[in-house]
Amino acid sequence: MNKYEMRFLDRHYEVDIENWNKTYSKNTPFPNMVFDNFIRTYVIEKIIKLFPTPEQIKWRKFDNNIEKKLALNNKNDISQELLDILNEFNSPVFLDFLSKLTGIKNLIPDTEFLGGGLHQIEN
Repeated sequence: MNKYEMRFLDRHYEVDIENWNKTYSKNTPFPNMVFDNFIRTYVIEKIIKLFPTPEQIKWRKFDNNIEKKLALNNKNDISQELLDILNEFNSPVFLDFLSKLTGIKNLIPDTEFLGGGLHQIEN
């Protein structure tokens, strides 16, 4: 039994990761897992409150054949509270959890948000 203690997730996952991996691997139409109430409610409410609108900051705009979105990967434009949440998803504990769940070895964090950060799709 492995224990994954993460600050912003809805619970501390104490799991039989081998069985979760089997479930993940067998799910169709592709390997996947659904977690209800994954993030604590107060954290979701905080994210919604702190998430910058398109007018609040200078977003990087993607508008081409394959993507239409706004993206922000400049840490200076992201509030510390949102950075704390994003950093948890880049933490060794969370990456270990994902690695054991999916069977993908050597996952690396995206600490500079080169593909991560904040993303938004306008109407």
